[in-house]
Amino acid sequence: MLSLRRLPVLLAAVLLAAACESGPKVIADPPTGARDLVLRMVELPGMLPPGGGLTTPVVSVYGGGIAVVKTAGGLVQRQLTEAGVKKVSQAAADAGLAGKAAPGAPAGPDAPSVTFVVVSGGKRHVNLVVSPEGKIAALRDRLKDLDGFLGPDIGPEKSPYKPSRLAVWAQPQETSASPRKWELNDLATAGEGYEVGRCQVLTADAAEPFAGAKTGEFWRSGDATYYVIFRPMLPDEEKCPRVESLAVS
Repeated sequence: MLSLRRLPVLLAAVLLAAACESGPKVIADPPTGARDLVLRMVELPGMLPPGGGLTTPVVSVYGGGIAVVKTAGGLVQRQLTEAGVKKVSQAAADAGLAGKAAPGAPAGPDAPSVTFVVVSGGKRHVNLVVSPEGKIAALRDRLKDLDGFLGPDIGPEKSPYKPSRLAVWAQPQETSASPRKWELNDLATAGEGYEVGRCQVLTADAAEPFAGAKTGEFWRSGDATYYVIFRPMLPDEEKCPRVESLAVS
């Protein structure tokens, strides 16, 4: 029979073991600059299409409180309070993303994944999680519902995001469709090599002729036809962006 005198000792041992197993709580320390990235989340399909490195993030949160969010109607800009930014950063840390997270449990070669970029304490942490579960899945769902997640710590305004630059990716591809005429530099040489195509960055003024263009259309440049992807650049992006978890050439 267990002695009552030993019960407090055993209880203390159990609590100590649990504490050691979970480890100390990580306190998030997000950057505060207006263009400093705090968190980014990108959802990727199992089979990435050409130009997939340019996949638009679901949400990007910055130290000054701006959040750029993908919606069915395009990118919108939201404003978080300082407390809201800290809440997002701490939630990512609590999910284990301010460090090396478990890679997830693939359900097959076509399993979707989520890439998280978290900046905390001056360090940048990139994690690709396949078929997220538990705390990471819960965080993913919260980041898709910022109003429900943050409540009064996010403003109600949802203004269209106006990028200062546009990334343009082009891949030579024949089509039976009638391509539009490309008026700028030859797509065969403009920009730099990116995956199986080329990517260039246009200023807002240079991109004005493409304001109404849809991504994934065909354009004629020189003697060739190209499949073109337009990707609005985010505040922290300086050159043609890549999903950071992807090892692409």
